[in-house]
Amino acid sequence: MKQLTLFLLSILFLITLNSYGQPNARVQIIHNSADVSLDTVDMWLNGNKEFDDLAFREATPFVDLPADTALNIGIAGQSSSAVGDTIVNFTDTLTNNETYVIVVHGVANPSNYSPSPDLTLAIKPMAREEANVSGNSDILIHHGSTDAPAIDIDETASGLGNLVNNLNYGQFGGYYELLPQDYVLSVKDSTGSPTIGVYEANLDQNSWQDSAITILASGFLDTSQNNNGPEFGLYAALAEGGQLIELPEKDQSARAQIIHNSADAALDTVDIWVNGNKAFDDLAFREATPFVDLPAATPLDIGIAGPRPLISTLRQWHVRKQIVAGILMFS
Repeated sequence: MKQLTLFLLSILFLITLNSYGQPNARVQIIHNSADVSLDTVDMWLNGNKEFDDLAFREATPFVDLPADTALNIGIAGQSSSAVGDTIVNFTDTLTNNETYVIVVHGVANPSNYSPSPDLTLAIKPMAREEANVSGNSDILIHHGSTDAPAIDIDETASGLGNLVNNLNYGQFGGYYELLPQDYVLSVKDSTGSPTIGVYEANLDQNSWQDSAITILASGFLDTSQNNNGPEFGLYAALAEGGQLIELPEKDQSARAQIIHNSADAALDTVDIWVNGNKAFDDLAFREATPFVDLPAATPLDIGIAGPRPLISTLRQWHVRKQIVAGILMFS
């Protein structure tokens, strides 16, 4: 009986020693390659298929992976059956007890994309699975849009101002520890203009308090040069993984009034067309429209009775008066 007890204790000791002796790192993998041929992939780790059919804009949960030893990460098309089916492989060594976010980005078929950076991995150490401070929402931003320039991201709803400055393709920003409120993120090129897009980061509405979230710039600005792939947007990856969550684009509008002040007798009464639609019918000389909402941050085509269109871009949220003035001659 004594020998059996010693034997069982020895087995328990070896099991415990082995569990504590295996170096591991916590890792989340996010599929953010917009190459349409990689719509769904398999992830092979050290010769084993670990993640089957990982879709574009989908993330794994955080999992334990071997650390302090070479880790081979292979990417294959969906339904691959052997590690030899991988189209690209990467080898890295993770640090024991470290936490990582790994983003798959770039393209595998350069002839179909412009520009065409190679398929690769962006690896972020010191990642987080939950907010650093209870109740907060910690935001990590990654630029993974292959044809987007270096970007700035400003928060415009609550006065936080600049969050990301001159973030290049493939780079991560730092973590931003935010109160769980609803924010508006304005994405611009690194010169500050033009605005690429404005997005709602609704941390409160989505109940993302206590969470650590990776927000990715994803997709193509010019789909016509990129195999008609998915369009640009901001997408959020949660620590539990799953399909990324699209941040909705914020409706951008400006308040505008149009005043008819052209004394040309031929233009005594005009129609005003906005973006190909008749917006105001029979606007008389010395008459004004009320203030109305018009699209902002995009070229606005204003036509007067149809002849030559006026081109105007209304600045976001600003109120502007459009005054019809001068003499229009007909021949």
